[in-house]
Amino acid sequence: MFLSTKKNFRSTFLQIILFILFSIICININAQAKNIDTTATSTTPVKPPKPKDIKKLEDENLRLPQELIAKIKKMGPDELVTISERFMYNDKREDESGDKYEVTITVRLGFSQDMITGIVKEVPIYNTIEKEVNIIYVKIPIQFAALQLLIPCIKNNIVAK
Repeated sequence: MFLSTKKNFRSTFLQIILFILFSIICININAQAKNIDTTATSTTPVKPPKPKDIKKLEDENLRLPQELIAKIKKMGPDELVTISERFMYNDKREDESGDKYEVTITVRLGFSQDMITGIVKEVPIYNTIEKEVNIIYVKIPIQFAALQLLIPCIKNNIVAK
């Protein structure tokens, strides 16, 4: 009986040792797999640099109609505060490789914190995998003369005496 217990002990001991060795090998394999350099085999496309914010009404990326530019320039402070413009148009573009494609351009403008703010969003018309949606932010600073700010107050007799 003592011999059979000794055999069971050896068998159990060998199983424990094998289990520990197997665990160590698996841990090493996982550690090596995590340390593999995958940057050379990466297939993520390189994104073009982000376009800068639009700072002028006449910017070529904004492409506002001349009538709207003239209208905005003639607006007073009380009119600019309530500005809310949105329009869309289609345009043809050409990418770096020379492929031509069409985009729908949506322009949204509003007024916030002494600035005309908004976005210009370019969306490819036909769903193409390579083409991305481009969003350019509009931040056009506006400066008012102190006299322009007083004129509506004077007309309404609000100026303190």
